[in-house]
Amino acid sequence: MFDPKKFIEEAIEEIKQQIKDRRAIIALSGGVDSSVAAVLTHKAIGDKLTAVFVDTGLMRKGEREEVEKTFRDKLGLNLIVVDAKDRFLEALKGVTDPEEKRKIIGKLFIDVFEEIAEEMYGVRIILFYLFVLLPGKSLCWIFITVITLCFRPQLNN
Repeated sequence: MFDPKKFIEEAIEEIKQQIKDRRAIIALSGGVDSSVAAVLTHKAIGDKLTAVFVDTGLMRKGEREEVEKTFRDKLGLNLIVVDAKDRFLEALKGVTDPEEKRKIIGKLFIDVFEEIAEEMYGVRIILFYLFVLLPGKSLCWIFITVITLCFRPQLNN
């Protein structure tokens, strides 16, 4: 049987082992996956984590403010909010194909995230962690995608 408390403890320990004493940056969209990943990572490494929320201008009204209130004010994460609305809307201007829109949004999101990491820390390497949990043989899958950037001094050149 799935034990959420055990899952949380194991996930936190795994994150601690992966990141060790380095700093990390995580993309926070405000959705369930990235929110859980950010909170677990914050519990694992505390102030060594910087969460980045990219405001694409494509979210529900008030969502940016809700993310800031929840993660910065209530949960105490070190949160940076990037206003990239104009950039996203300009890139999508005239595009009608949903698949093309998806590709543009995905690429631009990663570009903005990498630029922030480079600007903040001069780091060029991104490590993508995917934590997957399949409790027993149940049909319940929990996917937590963590996009983290681990800082290693020898890679900052």
